[in-house]
Amino acid sequence: MGHQRMKVIYIAGCGRSGSTLLGRMLGQLDGGLYVGEMRKLWTWCFEPGWLCSCGDAFRDCSFWEKVFGLAYGGWDVVPHQRAVLIQQKIDRARYLPFLLSKSGNRLLKTRIHSLTEILQPLYDAIKTVSGAEFIVDASKDPTYAMILASMRNIDLRVVHLVRHPCGVVWSMMKKRRREDVQGGTIYMGGSTLWKAAAYWTVWNRVFMHQIFSGALVIRYEDVVEAPRDMLARIMEFAGFPALTEVPFITGGRELLLPHDHSASGNPMRVAGGRLVLRGDDEWNSALARDQKEMIRKICGGTAARFRYSFDAPSAKGVQA
Repeated sequence: MGHQRMKVIYIAGCGRSGSTLLGRMLGQLDGGLYVGEMRKLWTWCFEPGWLCSCGDAFRDCSFWEKVFGLAYGGWDVVPHQRAVLIQQKIDRARYLPFLLSKSGNRLLKTRIHSLTEILQPLYDAIKTVSGAEFIVDASKDPTYAMILASMRNIDLRVVHLVRHPCGVVWSMMKKRRREDVQGGTIYMGGSTLWKAAAYWTVWNRVFMHQIFSGALVIRYEDVVEAPRDMLARIMEFAGFPALTEVPFITGGRELLLPHDHSASGNPMRVAGGRLVLRGDDEWNSALARDQKEMIRKICGGTAARFRYSFDAPSAKGVQA
């Protein structure tokens, strides 16, 4: 494999912020490939019944079969369990204070090195098999971003995606069945209000740390309001020529997104065809006044940094 660095646009932030939608849009631009949330590759995608977004079972997908064959020599020799064990010992919120410190932690750095030795051939293989100029990874997690940033074959560009905390909290409180798993019933959501609000605050504040000072902040609501402009802004930030054509945007807010090969993410990743960006204001009527007030108390200070108001009647987006 060649030694040219692979440009990775990394969508960072907290869950339910619209990263799957943004990732799919970026992946449809010329030279792009959306791979989903690679952080969850080892723990989710090897489970029975897990689907690639193309509709095939993950281990039956011809794209991923070629990738893993090139990276490791085939499914039978993929270092799956080793990757899981190493990731469990570093990719956790409890390790963030050490990773964000100037000195870091020698043991964690050793673990990071061990994990990057597994990940480097994987990302090289994705580049080779796809022929893409850039990969879009929507893992969102700060620890995984730091792991990728340490890899010698990756040129990482971090996009910090934020969404109104009320929208995120309401989406995390709702319980819904995953549609990207076969042969079983798996649900997502069901969080408590305070836990979801605290998660929104902590995760977004982490990406305000000086280590991520070079990140581009993008609001989900702005992506929905002006998708072409936001995509152009991201591509300019990533170092690509000015964006002139976005053929999958067929109307002002109407998208035509074909199936891709994302490994994991929000279940909407398996939905192909016509998608319409529409009002995302369900939370405004679904959340009681005291619930909104609680979210404001937990998230208000951080939300103000992103120009979010708790007096606004609604926001816009794709229902999540």
